[in-house]
Amino acid sequence: MRLTTHVLSSCPSYINTLGDRTLSLRSLDIPLLEQTDSLADIYTTLDLSHNDLRSIGSGLPVLLKVRSVLAASNRIASVSPQLSTTLPALKTLSLIKNAISDFQSLKELEKCGRLKNLYLIDNPVSQKDHYREFVVWLCPSLEVLDFEKVSKKERERSTELFGSKDEPTALAQQLLSISERSETSQTEKIQLTDEEKAKLKEQLKKATSLVEIDRIETALRTGFLP
Repeated sequence: MRLTTHVLSSCPSYINTLGDRTLSLRSLDIPLLEQTDSLADIYTTLDLSHNDLRSIGSGLPVLLKVRSVLAASNRIASVSPQLSTTLPALKTLSLIKNAISDFQSLKELEKCGRLKNLYLIDNPVSQKDHYREFVVWLCPSLEVLDFEKVSKKERERSTELFGSKDEPTALAQQLLSISERSETSQTEKIQLTDEEKAKLKEQLKKATSLVEIDRIETALRTGFLP
């Protein structure tokens, strides 16, 4: 579906359990964000999950209030250079179950100085050597990566491996120069058992964040864990 002004105006918005005003563009098969100039800057969360987006960050006006973007289950392979300017207050970004395959595709995240929570589960890049250390080095403001707190040890290790932004090591430069973009994720998936499904349903009842809710709902719908 093409995102038109009419479609945008008819999308539901609501206040979630955390008190955030959310605009839902879920499950519309949108291939790209367009005709969004009329989007009012009143939302704190944008839900773009389960669409057909190939990049995140482009096609939006400047939205000063948006703190969270949920974009799981798209075909996103890269982060747009516009992300940090269109969403300067971004703190939480969920890119679960997408097609990001290399560190170069994440490089623009280093400009998102307020980013604290990042979710890249079920992207090929999450299977790379030094994945956590490199993402922590790239985004030093991060506090949580893939539902795990960033530890002091990880920060120290990232500096050892990759140096500073002004003087990156040869390894850092090498990883940032490799592009392996692909259209689909090749990450191995684990099929859920009936017992695991029951446990996830109980976890869903207790979930307190939109990212966690989306992760569990995606697993229950597809029948697989990343």
